[in-house]
Amino acid sequence: KKVPRRCSNLTRGKPLCALHLVFVNVLTAYADRLRKRCDAAGTLLRTDMKQKDPEKLTAEYRCLCLVVNTAEWCAQTVTPLGESVTRMLADDNLKTRIDSDSIEDAFHQLVTHALGTLVSGVETRTEVAVGVTKVNWSQVESTGDESDYVKRAAATLATAVPPVRTTVRH
Repeated sequence: KKVPRRCSNLTRGKPLCALHLVFVNVLTAYADRLRKRCDAAGTLLRTDMKQKDPEKLTAEYRCLCLVVNTAEWCAQTVTPLGESVTRMLADDNLKTRIDSDSIEDAFHQLVTHALGTLVSGVETRTEVAVGVTKVNWSQVESTGDESDYVKRAAATLATAVPPVRTTVRH
């Protein structure tokens, strides 16, 4: 917030417009880095089924939640920043160059991506779909909640839910 204000004290022309472009470029790169971090967490959660360390898994769940929080904050912040710069510009032609919609959309897409990665990671780790298909249901004589796949699902949820609950902003 302070940087555009300071710049507008010096100029209300092209340098201020260029500053906004720098912000957009930096935020775009930041969103890309966060997306790559989501992808790394998703790879561990969805494909490295040998990884059983609850601390490592909790860290990845928490990381995805922090990406959601950060991307939501950035999406909410970039439009007011662009509007602020637009108000500070003296030239109407320069005002039309200020566009924060694309970077706001990028952060909204990042929220969707991080949440999808989180959900698919938990879903994969529960292995419920695999467990249900492995059971010969014609030979089941009684029901209960003591099957291996139910235990795996419960253990996965016990690892995933606490960091999500404590990390995601409401």
